[in-house]
Amino acid sequence: MTYGYLLGGTVLVEVVFAWPGLGLYAVDAMNNSDYEPIVGVVLLSAIIYVVIYLITDILHFIIDPRLRAQ
Repeated sequence: MTYGYLLGGTVLVEVVFAWPGLGLYAVDAMNNSDYEPIVGVVLLSAIIYVVIYLITDILHFIIDPRLRAQ
């Protein structure tokens, strides 16, 4: 859940400070009604989100001995 907030926060920081990045690219695409980059950014963000949570769950299973005992 925290990663989702972090991802949204980086978009806000990129827009406010005019730093070039994926978030600013997505906002520019939204302002120009360019749908392909919007879909690409959302898909890439979703894939990164799922991979991070999968890695976190696997590491949690490896580290916590209570889960391995089940």
